[in-house]
Amino acid sequence: MEYFRFVPPTIIASLVVVNAMPSPQNTPEPATNSRFLPPGLFSVPQTNPNQGLQNTGAGLGLGAIAGIAGTNCLFGGNCDLSFRPSIGGALDANGQFVPQLGVTTQVGDGNGGIGTTFTGGV
Repeated sequence: MEYFRFVPPTIIASLVVVNAMPSPQNTPEPATNSRFLPPGLFSVPQTNPNQGLQNTGAGLGLGAIAGIAGTNCLFGGNCDLSFRPSIGGALDANGQFVPQLGVTTQVGDGNGGIGTTFTGGV
């Protein structure tokens, strides 16, 4: 019974306080700080529209691996997850050092002859 005594007034008081707070009309874009991480690290990946066949093949391959991993997990009970990070670097065409981050995710323990791994990186 204490719930009905304290919670409804608390909810109403919280709503009143939130509605009374001023909200800015023009919100400026937040400045991105790229001191430790490269700019654009968490952006949507862009594909080359001139490489339609390669993009389709990569998408189909990823879908096939996800389907096999999902089937093994749902019907085989083989849902073990393993993550292997990788950190490195490379030189681009202009001779600039470019840091690289990656992670390989394995679904299942690899028994049964099919190893389902996903590798992604920036």
